[in-house]
Amino acid sequence: MTAAKVEASANGKDKTYKFVFAGGGTAGHIVPGLAVAAALVDTGYKKDDILFMGSTKGMEKFLIPKAGYDIRLYDTKGLVRRLSLENFFKVLEMSADNSRSFLRALKDLRRIKPDLIVMLGGYAGLIPALAGLVLGAKVAVVNVDSVPGLSNRIVGRFAAVNTLPQAVPGVKRAVVTGTPIRTDAASRKNFLLQNDNGIRSSAIKVFFGTASTPGSDQGPDGTPGTRDPLFFTVMSGSLGAYSINKVLPRLVGAMAEKSIFGSRPLFVYHVTGERDFDLTVADCGKTFTAETGEKNGSGAKKAYKTELRKEGERKTVFSLLSADGSRLLAEYCLAAYEDRIPELMEASDLFLGRAGASTVAEIAAIGVPSVLVPLPKAPRDHQRENIDEMAKKGALIGIDDADLTWDNLFGLIPSLLGDGERRREMALRLYEFGEREAAATVAGLLSRLAGEGA
Repeated sequence: MTAAKVEASANGKDKTYKFVFAGGGTAGHIVPGLAVAAALVDTGYKKDDILFMGSTKGMEKFLIPKAGYDIRLYDTKGLVRRLSLENFFKVLEMSADNSRSFLRALKDLRRIKPDLIVMLGGYAGLIPALAGLVLGAKVAVVNVDSVPGLSNRIVGRFAAVNTLPQAVPGVKRAVVTGTPIRTDAASRKNFLLQNDNGIRSSAIKVFFGTASTPGSDQGPDGTPGTRDPLFFTVMSGSLGAYSINKVLPRLVGAMAEKSIFGSRPLFVYHVTGERDFDLTVADCGKTFTAETGEKNGSGAKKAYKTELRKEGERKTVFSLLSADGSRLLAEYCLAAYEDRIPELMEASDLFLGRAGASTVAEIAAIGVPSVLVPLPKAPRDHQRENIDEMAKKGALIGIDDADLTWDNLFGLIPSLLGDGERRREMALRLYEFGEREAAATVAGLLSRLAGEGA
């Protein structure tokens, strides 16, 4: 394999890169890339053999260094799909920023001369990948969505190979590999499928802090104990989805107020995304401290009281207690971001979130009973395509973003949480869809391509 030296790095040592991973913007593009990079390392490459290229505005600027890889950031902008008088100046700005970024990427790649450029998707990867193609570099495209995105379709026309989660008509030089997921996700299985409630209790203590006391998981005869907890995980994407975030405080408050689950406390772990965190915490404050019932406006006093504590700078926990303070009804934790997603999914009775490809692939691999809400403005409606077959076979429940109202969720979520047999059946069906070897398969393919030379 060939790998050229790059300019001296910050620590004064020359570095070489055999692979350049181009892409980012959201965790949905970054996490599969990190999974493939880790699989390459498992086969004998070093982290120093891999360089990521992404956007100054994306999640990659945090996630990639944290994972121990080098990264170069460019001031790229997303493509404007329709030209109009209103967005004319936005198009000019995008063109100028992307042109400058293209020239920078061209200069960097000319020095690096990597064995292979791996396009992960998103506007953050388009400019570096195009620069590589102009230089005659070998490029592979890793698709994670059921419908390839615009950037991947552009680069894919010239790529040596296009990996796909499933067969897609019209894609040339395609190899179906499944969607790469983290090793931590591939090795886990939801506690319902393991018949091990202790996994759930341990996770509650980890994620809600030492102040949380989930209580006994089962009685002496093996039946649920008097304080057998329920664990509900909500994720609205790495950047946030306010249509999901805005209904959760009222839903949690209503479930606590009605004591729907009797003596069983409900633990809700809600990853809001950085953008919506402060707003959602403020919504909780308004909902949980209101003096009158909100559902029917009757003026009745709330049936619970609230305690608040912080578990970190961007993590807040609300404890909803019975009116006399003697019993925990619900504990509601809001976090701006969370990277221990597989651990959460393993311990969850139910998951609510968007239908991004990485999320869908990981919940299927782990077997998590799930309600998914496709992003309504996703290009070519790819999030709906991600879950269509699973929903048809009863492996998960899909609901439209427009139907994400408080009333609809109050009719759905409590019934699912209260029906263990239905959730177990959903988990079994979803687990059958899981692809757990995709990252290793893609890594093997990339390694072979890199070794073939130009």
